[in-house]
Amino acid sequence: MIKKINVILVLICFISFVKTSIILIKNKNIYNEKCMSFIGTIVGIQKNKDKIVYDIKGHDKYRITLYDLKDDYKFGDKIYVNGNFITPSCNTVFNLFNYRNYLLSKNIKMISDNVKIKLYSKNNNFFYNIKNAIYSHVNKYKSSRYLKAFILADSSKIEDDVMNAYRNIGISHLLAISGMHVGVFLFFFSHILKGNKYKNIIIILFLLLFLFITGFPDSLLRCVTYFILNMINKKLKLNISNSNVLILCAFILLFINPYLIYSIGFLFSVIITYFIILVSPYLKNKRFILKTFIMSLVSFLASIPILSSNFFKVNLLSPFLNIIFIPIISFIIFPLGLITFLFPFLDELYLILINILEYMVLFIDKIKIFSFVIAKPNIIMIIAYYASLYLAIKVNKKYIIIFILVFLI
Repeated sequence: MIKKINVILVLICFISFVKTSIILIKNKNIYNEKCMSFIGTIVGIQKNKDKIVYDIKGHDKYRITLYDLKDDYKFGDKIYVNGNFITPSCNTVFNLFNYRNYLLSKNIKMISDNVKIKLYSKNNNFFYNIKNAIYSHVNKYKSSRYLKAFILADSSKIEDDVMNAYRNIGISHLLAISGMHVGVFLFFFSHILKGNKYKNIIIILFLLLFLFITGFPDSLLRCVTYFILNMINKKLKLNISNSNVLILCAFILLFINPYLIYSIGFLFSVIITYFIILVSPYLKNKRFILKTFIMSLVSFLASIPILSSNFFKVNLLSPFLNIIFIPIISFIIFPLGLITFLFPFLDELYLILINILEYMVLFIDKIKIFSFVIAKPNIIMIIAYYASLYLAIKVNKKYIIIFILVFLI
């Protein structure tokens, strides 16, 4: 039985790998431009001072930018779109940010800032009504920039210098909705629904609703899919290891959207979670601080190829800073944000706490001595790096020497 399951897993992963490779190669650097008219549903909204960006779901997913701020559409509204669309441009400077790949990771294939739109029909979808109500409620808060980040997976309102500081000191992942946030919800539901035979079904339905409200962010999508697959694994007693469930989860998501391979959030989520699963057997009976440090160190080491490939910078203080900021954000900032969402009178207190948090982050960011700019590694070096890290954790601690050598190179 176990051998059959393993064969099926390998087959699923292989099919997903082949499909992903074919699509990425086939669509590489293809430029397209055409005039289109269609009716689409608004599934994403980003408002700035001088423009509004809408993500529209029609036959495909499109992004349009409007500089006329008179119209104020909501999630779920159907609009008639007419105008010229183009394929997003790739990076013009080698190795720098690739806007096209970024949009592809969100399944957005064409963009436009030269369209005319008009309302076709107002939203009458129950779930979009919930989403609109939550957005409207959050916008009333002075602390809305963090409530949006933690509840709606929208960190666009956090100031650029603050977000850069989070990235520079290596804790920006704490602002992305992922396993940490799902863990808080699971803890809550496990206590509230204790003994309820429909507990797992209720949790899954809530997580799917949460995914919808947040706009299906990559890290949360991976987390929820992994949770559901793991639950099926336990219920059916398939005895698939957690690491293999994660691998299966990653390939299923890539089969659905091959462009997720371009998503930094997806890569962070899958790779870091994989190495945390590998190291977890060694963390039993360890004290909280030691356990947190080991997990932070492993997460940091697992993230280095991604950081160096995309941001060309690492901060050696990150494992130690995570020991400080993981409890602060996990046990104070995030839970209090949920409570503040329910009880608006706490807004002022929450605003004070996030201002203190930002002050700490900006102050630490000024310490540059442990921050290093490094070159982008090639694919062979990345494979060698992860292989040696795997051997050091899973096979034999003696391989740590090999890992250190690869790390230094």
